Amino acid sequence: MVYFFMKYLYDYITMATLREMLHTLEKALGVYGKYISTQLRVKQTTYSSWKTGQNKNCSISVYEKFKEIFGIDLYQSLQKDVIFISDAKKLSKEQYEVLVTNGPVKIERLQ
Repeated sequence: MVYFFMKYLYDYITMATLREMLHTLEKALGVYGKYISTQLRVKQTTYSSWKTGQNKNCSISVYEKFKEIFGIDLYQSLQKDVIFISDAKKLSKEQYEVLVTNGPVKIERLQ
């Protein structure tokens, strides 16, 4: 019984973080549901269900597409609770400035 409660609690916390991160990124990037879902090649209803926390399934390929398209590592962002910019060249100057000034941001440096 405790296992099921802990799993439910973990899923809830993880989805709340995903939901909040998507809202934050939409606002910072100035792009929203329909555009993002089109770029990620997922149904708009699927993306919407992530944003509302109704769907807790987000595949690794979606994280990879998000990173490839927007230059933000969504997976690392969720793990470290910061916006993890993996490729700043994919962001406009305005998007970059909004991200850096509005919250904790980590920029991945190539070694």
